[in-house]
This record gives sequence, C-alpha cells and structure tokens, in this order.
Amino acid sequence: MATTVTTSDAANITYAGAELWGLLSPDGQTCTCGFQYGKAVSLGSTLVSGVVTAATYFGATLTGLEQNMVYYFRAYATYGVTTVYGTITNFKTLALAPSSQAGYVWIESTRFHFFDSTGVHHSVEGT
Repeated sequence: MATTVTTSDAANITYAGAELWGLLSPDGQTCTCGFQYGKAVSLGSTLVSGVVTAATYFGATLTGLEQNMVYYFRAYATYGVTTVYGTITNFKTLALAPSSQAGYVWIESTRFHFFDSTGVHHSVEGT
C-alpha cells in the first residue's frame, strides 16, 4: 500500500481565514504534511502543518485572507524525495464583517450554516 493524502473540506471559514484539513495514510513513512494554496488553481503558497508518522488528520489555519474571495488548496505529504498530493478544492471567504454576520443562518443543500457571536462560520451536515 502506498502513502496517500486526501484533501478535506475547509472548515470554520470567516471573512479573513479558514481551517484546512487533510488525511494522511503514511504506509510506515514519516511525512512532513501541509497545504498548498492560492487565489488560482496554480496555487502558489505553502503552509506546513507538521511531521506525521501514523494515519491521522492534520490541519492548519490560514489567516489574513481577503474577504469574499475564492481560495484553492490541496493537502500534501513529503517523505524522502517523494511528495504526494490530494485533490485541489476551494472555499470562499465570507463577505460580511463579523459584527454584521452574528446570528445569520442559511441552508445549502443538506448543510446547515450559521455564524456565532464572534463571526465564525459553522457548518453541520443534515440527515
């Protein structure tokens, strides 16, 4: 079995940041994991999450992003001279400042979305 990395959905998306998540199955390798991201599919920036030695989720927080902007990202894992990549996916930062979005609620497909009192976006899968 080969080392694999999967890009998960971004979480806790705000007007200026988001949490990125990936899943590593290292097949016995010690891997440096992280994310590539940018405003275009070509990505351009790298954020290292840390060193992982067992199958686990890993994450990193992006801050200082532009509001109402689409960002693309993918997870990666490097071991030795080999780097494996997850699929490129995207998220869009929020357009509203935190003070104006608290209490805002909406439903999108099967997901329930809302903003808490600090302006942090939460998303819950419905059944």
